[in-house]
Amino acid sequence: MINVLNIYGGYMTVATTMTAFTRTIALSPATRVAYVALVGIIGGVLAVLGRGDFLSNFVLFLHFLLYFLTPWSAINLVDFYFLRKERYDLADMYDPDGRYGRWCVPALVAYGVGIAVQIPFSHVEDIFTGFLVPMLGGADIAWLLGLLVPGVLYWAAMRNRIESPEEKAVVHAE
Repeated sequence: MINVLNIYGGYMTVATTMTAFTRTIALSPATRVAYVALVGIIGGVLAVLGRGDFLSNFVLFLHFLLYFLTPWSAINLVDFYFLRKERYDLADMYDPDGRYGRWCVPALVAYGVGIAVQIPFSHVEDIFTGFLVPMLGGADIAWLLGLLVPGVLYWAAMRNRIESPEEKAVVHAE
């Protein structure tokens, strides 16, 4: 049962990415089946290839997720709760020329810095140890910096650039 959920999670990741690039809102049933099959096959191949050292591969995968998803999560949380106050214009999310635009350069810069700032504090057994980890007694605090630094950078860059839904309504009503 858990593998079904894992395949579905992989499908949702691929589908979200693909809809962003193809600018479609929904995928056809055939496309969904193809994505699920592809994710299942890739997952199966990776499982067979890594079967001899599963635990260390799994820990490495979790570190990868931690180091790359934590900064993006921080940016999303700051945007949702502190900048936009839990209000999004859903129609504009699907419009590349809408108020959110195609790319948010401050978010991408904060994300890149968030990843980079973690490197000296990262510790992945037998793979990589950042140069500041020994000074911390082996503690891996990279994820804390991955939350704090990009969140603060994004907030600082965007705090005066966010147009609230109320402001948009007033501007478009005039």
